[in-house]
Amino acid sequence: MDDSNKSSSEKVRLVRSDLTKVGDEAIELAIDDAWAVVQRQNFPKDIQEQACRYLAASMISREDDRVSLKQVGDLKKQYFKGVNPWYDRYLDLLKRFGDGGSLRLVVIE
Repeated sequence: MDDSNKSSSEKVRLVRSDLTKVGDEAIELAIDDAWAVVQRQNFPKDIQEQACRYLAASMISREDDRVSLKQVGDLKKQYFKGVNPWYDRYLDLLKRFGDGGSLRLVVIE
């Protein structure tokens, strides 16, 4: 498998400046996982690194990504933001350039 278009921890940190306390090993693991997915989606070579970067960035969760902790008596519940701009960017790239696993037809008249 050609890894020349695989992203790097430096590039992931550029889009996720909040990852200062996350080690390179954790970021590299997310990149490896993202790369495996990107390779199966048939992205064009010039889009692969970008797709890998944004998918990896979306996979890294931090404790303070939680929006709030609600408590009523002894019952506590954590609510997450539900907004992941990095995954949204990946989905946009997948929609525009990737295979997405769906059948696509081109009609030539």
